[in-house]
Amino acid sequence: MDRCVYCHEELAIMERNRSECWNCQEKMSETYSDDYTEVEGEVK
Repeated sequence: MDRCVYCHEELAIMERNRSECWNCQEKMSETYSDDYTEVEGEVK
């Protein structure tokens, strides 16, 4: 029985080639505009 590495729910047949379920994958891939801080020209 394959389980998600994050929530430990049993993976559906279509998810078996992954390590996480679709719900956890969606949560991890959600991005918001304020998640990124761009710094221009700061190379040391």
